Amino acid sequence: MKLFKTLAFAILFLCSAQVFAHSKLINSEPANGAELTEAPKQITLAFNRKVRLVKLEVLQEGAEAVKTEFKPSMDKLTEFAVILPALTAGSYQVKWIAMSGDSHKMKGDFSFSLSSALPEADNTTVPEAKDATASNQKNEVANPATAENAIDHQTPVSVVNGFTGALQRSDAEQLKIIMAPEVIIFEEGGVEASFAEYAAGHLKSDMAFMSKVDKTIKSQQVVEDSKLATVVTHSELRSKTGVQMAVHSSMLETMVLKQTTAGWKIIHIHWSSQKI
Repeated sequence: MKLFKTLAFAILFLCSAQVFAHSKLINSEPANGAELTEAPKQITLAFNRKVRLVKLEVLQEGAEAVKTEFKPSMDKLTEFAVILPALTAGSYQVKWIAMSGDSHKMKGDFSFSLSSALPEADNTTVPEAKDATASNQKNEVANPATAENAIDHQTPVSVVNGFTGALQRSDAEQLKIIMAPEVIIFEEGGVEASFAEYAAGHLKSDMAFMSKVDKTIKSQQVVEDSKLATVVTHSELRSKTGVQMAVHSSMLETMVLKQTTAGWKIIHIHWSSQKI
């Protein structure tokens, strides 16, 4: 009987320890105390348990708070990513507040310094399309990734809809950020097995096409777990007013996304359409 009581107490102690174990921050990028020579593109936070991130501030010493696109999380996740605008050299402090599954409020902070604000080099080039009406003019990719165009990586649907917006803005830089390097794309009976292949193939024509049409979402279905999500979107495409291109079609788009330390990224796209 004494042995039984001892075992019962031990089991009760272990269960209680699990119940009252609090969530905590286990990793951040940049790391606390990091001395950077290249401006980070985002802040990432990783927790040992699922939490809701309700507040995040980036403060520069001797300057106003950095304006980010952070929004309080409605979903409980273990990893969060917040896109940053271009940072200048200086010392920074990141303050955060999160709510754990048992409604325990947590807060913390970490710091890093930046000695050079040069962004990381982007070696992916998107081939330029020749313009028959102005062949001597350079056809540059418009609308670089800016804070106002930044995409919320915390939900699969926001990434999928952000993909359409980036195509319509011809924003190749944002597309590279939200698509995994190993993304597989099915389009027009062909396959492009990486972002590099897509950039060298249909990307330019897709951006040109989407800039000339309006997309109206009719329905959107999401199947999601902690690591993968599938978003099926039924939409209608119509030529924009004044565009000399007759388009009126129904499009079915299937996207598969995976959860990464930088948020949700697209790993597969399949498009099919028919005229209306």
